[in-house]
Amino acid sequence: VGEVESAVDLSRMMQDLPAVEDLLEAANDAPIIRMLNALLTQAAKDGASDIHIEPYERSSSVRFRVDGTLREVVQPNKALHAALISRLKIMAELDIAEKRLPQDGRISLRIGGRAIDVRVSTLPSAHGERAV
Repeated sequence: VGEVESAVDLSRMMQDLPAVEDLLEAANDAPIIRMLNALLTQAAKDGASDIHIEPYERSSSVRFRVDGTLREVVQPNKALHAALISRLKIMAELDIAEKRLPQDGRISLRIGGRAIDVRVSTLPSAHGERAV
């Protein structure tokens, strides 16, 4: 069970991410890990039941479902989308090479001292994989 940082500002985190070229050349993927941890922390704070990470033709979108309503939280660079999905798949112990078939998994973590169990589903779509 991993401990996820609390008190993170998503918009500031998006500005702090290095350029895509830097991310792809970096030896570690710490910015992606920090971004996903920030998303999970913010979702827990907001009381979100779902996190939707969806690719579109020219962009990517992260939305939280709060009280039955989906609201957009952030639009990460489209080039970061595959890295976000791959990190999520690694955390959920899914096959990161399989992109054509739906996959389901789960992540157990701690946010703010609270144990949280996250179900992960990935689905192929026209513009890449989407995750819920």
